[in-house]
Amino acid sequence: MNIQPWKTINFKDLFPTTSLPNNQIKYGAPNDFGKVIHELLFAKSVAGTSDRFLSDVRLVAEIEGFNVRESRDMCPVRDYRVMISNDEFLSPNVSDQVKQAADRCYKRSLFCKNHAHLLRSDKKHGHVGLGAVGVEGKAIVLRNAAPSDQYPSELPHQAKNQSARIYFEGGNLFQITGLDGKKRVIFGEDNVTVTHQLMRLTGLFKNPSDYLEGKIPEMIGEIGKRIAQDISSAVVERTLGKMASMGLVLQDFTVTAETTAIAVNYLAQKQFIEQIMIPKELKVAASQMIHLPQIDYHEDLLMTPGPNGTILLQDYKQSVLLLERVKRELTDKSDRELIDLFIFTTKEDGGRVKGVMEKAKQALEQAGLRVIPTPGAFFAPPTSEMKLMVNFLNAITGFSPKTNHYYYIVGGTSVGLKLGALLMDAYAQFLQSLCPDKINLYYVGRDLRKPTDFSLVDHVLNNRDAMMGVHCLSLETKIEAL
Repeated sequence: MNIQPWKTINFKDLFPTTSLPNNQIKYGAPNDFGKVIHELLFAKSVAGTSDRFLSDVRLVAEIEGFNVRESRDMCPVRDYRVMISNDEFLSPNVSDQVKQAADRCYKRSLFCKNHAHLLRSDKKHGHVGLGAVGVEGKAIVLRNAAPSDQYPSELPHQAKNQSARIYFEGGNLFQITGLDGKKRVIFGEDNVTVTHQLMRLTGLFKNPSDYLEGKIPEMIGEIGKRIAQDISSAVVERTLGKMASMGLVLQDFTVTAETTAIAVNYLAQKQFIEQIMIPKELKVAASQMIHLPQIDYHEDLLMTPGPNGTILLQDYKQSVLLLERVKRELTDKSDRELIDLFIFTTKEDGGRVKGVMEKAKQALEQAGLRVIPTPGAFFAPPTSEMKLMVNFLNAITGFSPKTNHYYYIVGGTSVGLKLGALLMDAYAQFLQSLCPDKINLYYVGRDLRKPTDFSLVDHVLNNRDAMMGVHCLSLETKIEAL
């Protein structure tokens, strides 16, 4: 069975051509929109989960000119390591205390009400998989970090896989090239919080061994002195509230000199992790880090790097406008009833997460990135077993010297009778508005017997035990080096 770039002539009235920055960016960071991929690792083929994705991605690879390797395990391979360079990869800290650290992170998010995944109308999926890489996937991480004859390396020849001291899940970070040509690391807040709690649980703050020459307590002490100079009682109370939500201080705390010192030390630890520890592990400067609030369970569900140093960030209002335009093309009663549910829920959820999305946009723009409001995800009321989301942002992107085009690979959808196909048409037109006639869009995950059937994609994306797209299931393991 063949695969071809998706073509559409519909919805040109909805998306006028977007004016992009004129900067001639040299794409070379692992997650750049226009990177040249030489080799892609993809999750092991398992019937009913990843098989249709893998077969389609292999067909795309033949057209666009890159190699695909199948992983040993059926898992979201991106979450288990990040690329530092073609020769070096980093796996997360999988200490035994990861689960406890993740539980603290979840409780903190409930208290702060700053995690978009916990604010939307579907709250049943809020704790999905946080910490899973360090718990259920620990054996996979350890095998990757120490290859053997039984479990040989999945990485290119001579590439090294180092174990990090920080915790991260690869779908919760991006490494991209900014408009100034410098590398930026977008880092989801959950990564920071789990790392912070893991360091507290493992005692690294008090017993630093030879890490950073054993000077961690002194570094935190110096940071604490600066914080203490102008910290307000309101900040102290808010910090103690977060700590109490995680069981780190008593619920009925009062602000005293002693509890103020506790709060200052906690903030100093967090600042140490953000400004010193994480940049050191990822081999960047602190100024290259962009710490982002959680716009979803993982950031790669609602954002992806765009052309010319831009970021395609989910915009709920734009999604509603697209849905309303698509509705005009629907004649079937069931499709019209279904799209009304999508319109209502997407609009409602957009209101619920407005503050988080605005903070994310502000953080990206302050770092010098151009944010493009993107109608890339659509939500309908969930059932007890399944979410109901259509997502075009969890994508694999790159540039092909073979076709001289960018490519955008993402799961399709079969929601409704004609609704799914129209949504794919509309998003295709959105991408064309960014780079007219320069992007090959491939919708993958088809039934081999019925090429228009993307029902597997809908199942894998919305199943409460999975929630994965092609970006989650893949990892670039060799790209064109600058």
